[in-house]
Amino acid sequence: MTTKLREWGNSYALGLPKAALGKLNLKPGDELTLEIRNGAYVYKPVKKGPRIPTLDEMIASIPEGGIKNEWEDVIDVGREIVEWNEKILPKKRRRRLG
Repeated sequence: MTTKLREWGNSYALGLPKAALGKLNLKPGDELTLEIRNGAYVYKPVKKGPRIPTLDEMIASIPEGGIKNEWEDVIDVGREIVEWNEKILPKKRRRRLG
């Protein structure tokens, strides 16, 4: 495959055919690194970590009944009294530990 080097503003660009992009699993906007090996240019896709979901996506993934807290099923030990603000935990769900 051959391609032409073209002027693009104050820089130069290589055009890649769509067929090559498909085979390499690349899409417009992907980042590539350039290495020179034995007089040849080698382009590689920049490896990125897993995508971090947006806040809206995280909120949408919360199950209908909400998230169960691990501490809700913990067996009481000691003589502590757990008190919560009414907005956080209604009075009927408060309990005395111990």
